[in-house]
Amino acid sequence: MRQRRSLRGVRILDGRESCVGERIQSGINPAQIIGMSFMETRKNKKNIPDHEVGIVGTVLERPKEMMGILLGWGCDSSWFEHEVAGKVFAVATALHMEGNPIDPITVSGRLEVAYGEKYESFLEYCVERSMPAHGGYYAECLRERWYARKTLASVHLAEE
Repeated sequence: MRQRRSLRGVRILDGRESCVGERIQSGINPAQIIGMSFMETRKNKKNIPDHEVGIVGTVLERPKEMMGILLGWGCDSSWFEHEVAGKVFAVATALHMEGNPIDPITVSGRLEVAYGEKYESFLEYCVERSMPAHGGYYAECLRERWYARKTLASVHLAEE
């Protein structure tokens, strides 16, 4: 598979475009592209939205900045489409509120205590794929997608 850099500095792969400007070849999940195996252990088999991968990675790399943005907007784990990304954010929020450091090792340990799995490869994948300079953009994508899901759900309720 050929990769190239776009003018914005975002990696482009052949295929469909996602919210954060990356393209992934249809039928191939991001883990297969870089040769990781965490997809096998996931409960939810949908592809992880790129902005959620970016948020998790950026929260682990620049926790104070991202937690400030996300918690300032009232974000919680329900904003995430992907179950594991929501769990990671819930754990990161708890660590932030307690004043503890937010890093892959601490988050992994807390995930193991809370959910019985460490999700180490998922955290590693997110850190490798994220671009911390784009943290605000990832957060905007998360908020927009959450709002769209919320609006769509209310429309479906109104129709019933």
